[in-house]
Amino acid sequence: NDKISGLQGKIDEQAAYQEELTQQISLYKEKIQILDDQIAALEQDIEDKQSEITRLQDEIEQLEQDIADKQVEIDDTYELFKTRMVALYEAGETSSLAMLLSSNSFADFVTNIRLMQAVSKSDEKLVGELKDKLTEQQTLKTSQEEKKSGVETALVQVQEDEQAVMEQRQSQADAQAELEDAYSKSETAEQDME
Repeated sequence: NDKISGLQGKIDEQAAYQEELTQQISLYKEKIQILDDQIAALEQDIEDKQSEITRLQDEIEQLEQDIADKQVEIDDTYELFKTRMVALYEAGETSSLAMLLSSNSFADFVTNIRLMQAVSKSDEKLVGELKDKLTEQQTLKTSQEEKKSGVETALVQVQEDEQAVMEQRQSQADAQAELEDAYSKSETAEQDME
């Protein structure tokens, strides 16, 4: 009777050990599934960031072209402005007064004043255009720098995600090895029970 009781105790002990191993196997399977899900999420994040990087790089290239085009406009406007300033300098200040004083009639005088006002407005408009174009170009450059910063941030995130994927894969490999070890122990325990 003691022998039967001893054997029953061993059988119960083996059954408990087998149950513990079964629970471990279940936990390792869950852990592996969680790691699979985390890896998939990280890989999706990497793909999203790479798409964002590509989009930002395309926008940066377009901004570079826009900045170059704006520089051509600025250069053209500046050349026109320089030409106008040279003409004003060569004409001298007395030419305006002389133009007004040389009017033959009051109508000529009013016409000359209007002509001088039109020239002055044209000069102001030219200066305004130049300022506007410089401001637009600076805005484009600022936008370009922001997008470059976005690319750098996304690249750092991609590197961090790739590192996390490597770590998760290592954890997954470790869990897989532990699972295989638990399977092996479980099979051994089953054989011992027989």
